[in-house]
Amino acid sequence: MKKILFLIILFWPSLSSAQVLISEIMYNPEGTDSGREWVEFYNSGDAGVDISEYKFFENGTGHKLKLILGDTILDSDKYVVIADNSEKFLIDYPDFDGDLFDSAFSLKNTGEEIAILNDSGTEIDSFEYSADLGANGDGNSLQLNDGFFVGAEPTPGIKNTDKPLKEESNQDTETSSESSTHTGSSDISDFEPDIDFQVYAGRDRYISVNSPVELVSENNLDINRGIKYLWTMGNGDTETGYKNTYSYKNPGVYNVVLMARYKGQQSISRLKIHVTEPDVEISVIKSGKHVDIMFKNNLPSEFNLGNFLIESDQSEFEIPENTILEAGSEIIFDSDITEIQGNNIKVYFPNNDLLWESDLNQEGLDFHELIDLEKLNKINNLLQEIRQ
Repeated sequence: MKKILFLIILFWPSLSSAQVLISEIMYNPEGTDSGREWVEFYNSGDAGVDISEYKFFENGTGHKLKLILGDTILDSDKYVVIADNSEKFLIDYPDFDGDLFDSAFSLKNTGEEIAILNDSGTEIDSFEYSADLGANGDGNSLQLNDGFFVGAEPTPGIKNTDKPLKEESNQDTETSSESSTHTGSSDISDFEPDIDFQVYAGRDRYISVNSPVELVSENNLDINRGIKYLWTMGNGDTETGYKNTYSYKNPGVYNVVLMARYKGQQSISRLKIHVTEPDVEISVIKSGKHVDIMFKNNLPSEFNLGNFLIESDQSEFEIPENTILEAGSEIIFDSDITEIQGNNIKVYFPNNDLLWESDLNQEGLDFHELIDLEKLNKINNLLQEIRQ
């Protein structure tokens, strides 16, 4: 009798260590939703657990589970799918061979709180999703990755991924008073949070390819310790930490989503980063050893020349951070400031990729081929005013 009691004492802690979590949510499938929604549970504990009497809670109702495939015991480190309609689920995922339960529910496309209730009706895990998290009708599902739910290619019944099936595309290029080409972080907004924890990712930005942009998260608690940050950069890449410097290699409009988690609460903020190929004319004005460089911005928006590098065969000059060139305007960098001398002038992006070069030693190259006479007179007058 003592031996039996001893075995029971050893076995009980193993059962209590089971922890079932919501791990994946398909709340808005691509196309019609009817009968094609599903959620996934994951056993993060070190022992199996019988979920046959568990319920999936949504819209104020605890929905019963009916086993279709597999076993009612959810083993440690294993996944189980709860489908609104198991027949339609198997049509969508014909290669699925995991554990599958059928239920009856309808997940809201705008978001709602969902939960897992154990066999005694106790809530053991819950999460409030929203469309801001992604996976809103684009073929992706929301998946739990390193404490955050992110939109990624569906993985029902197997290990989650953080790679999206497709990226959101938004070609809206309308400028806003809240956007800027400045690479630094924005001022804290005056939002009034209606939850305990809220983050702000900053204003929309306009940058060129291969140019860094600084992203800094702000939050209403004015703290960073203990907060977990995840930035999805809109190009399939992710970054962590409250502060990041990032650059894009290709033009486009990138939807950047910041997700932050603090003491069980997840907050989301978004911004757009507009990345363009630089449409900048560069001209060299040389008089003896004096070499001035003129930039003209042909873009319809301002352009940030900050951290671009001007280099000759004798010297180099890094343009100061946040040197903003207005749309359609020109700026001249005087050699008295840059100390640029010599020939073979080159301009580099901040990441050291070559943007432009001109060899002033080319045979037959005349100064007037570098810049027209009307512009020359204008620049000479401007230079005289500067040097006075």
